[in-house]
Amino acid sequence: MIPTYVPDVFPAALIDRLLVEVPWVEATGARRECFMAEEPFHYTYGTGRGVRTYQSVSYQPMIRQVLNALNRFGVYGDGFNVCFLNRYEDDHQHLGWHADDSPGMRHEHPIAVVSFGAERDIWWREPGQVGEVPPERRQRLGSGSVFVMPPGFQQRYQHRIPKGDRACGPRVSLTFRRYVPEDRVVPGRLTFDEVAALPQGTVIRFTTTHYVSLFSMAAEVVSSPGPLTSLNHLTGTFVTFEGTIVRATPHEVEVETDEVNYTFCRRHFDDLQVQVHP
Repeated sequence: MIPTYVPDVFPAALIDRLLVEVPWVEATGARRECFMAEEPFHYTYGTGRGVRTYQSVSYQPMIRQVLNALNRFGVYGDGFNVCFLNRYEDDHQHLGWHADDSPGMRHEHPIAVVSFGAERDIWWREPGQVGEVPPERRQRLGSGSVFVMPPGFQQRYQHRIPKGDRACGPRVSLTFRRYVPEDRVVPGRLTFDEVAALPQGTVIRFTTTHYVSLFSMAAEVVSSPGPLTSLNHLTGTFVTFEGTIVRATPHEVEVETDEVNYTFCRRHFDDLQVQVHP
């Protein structure tokens, strides 16, 4: 399991706008931070005395452009939906050993770190490892570069941004992740691959909070289909469907309902939580 590093993907000059335009908050003396998302999310990080909760702010246009570019470049995955930003003023500010394994972070999805400004190192190690980090587990992050931690990386490794080995100016990192709040996760959910492996004719029930984008869904396998129903909720409109799987490939699943057929790609199923009933 090896991270991927690609230099010079984005214009290095974006650092000037990031320093001025991002609404930075200082929750720790080690750096400044900001949490951005399309929806109003809360994100809790840390444990014990270090625990803190962030309220998302809307994407700024330049952050959205980077997000859209990553999502179009399928090698990174196509479901990034939140961005956590860190700002390091100089070589003394840093980030200690940790894993991005907070509840709600989708570990079957990669994490992409886009860097701007001063070059800084990222190190990674197995939990509990002591001693010097070997060169093959260190990467210098250049301005405009992308560093991708693959699915499952957070369960196997910790990573850090150590203090600099030389004087330097500010650095800003944009960490793009796939995040689903805990209250949207149904225990026992199946992965896309498990859903795609269900036989044709299997009946599923799924619910979406966004009728058009199908952004947040929950689903369960049921014994027989029922009528198309909908109900209102304080946070929006929930629409519940029951339908039959009529086609499944490694990339998409088609479901037939009484009203219309729906085709879900892997990205849609990233929010689709399926439970199989005995």
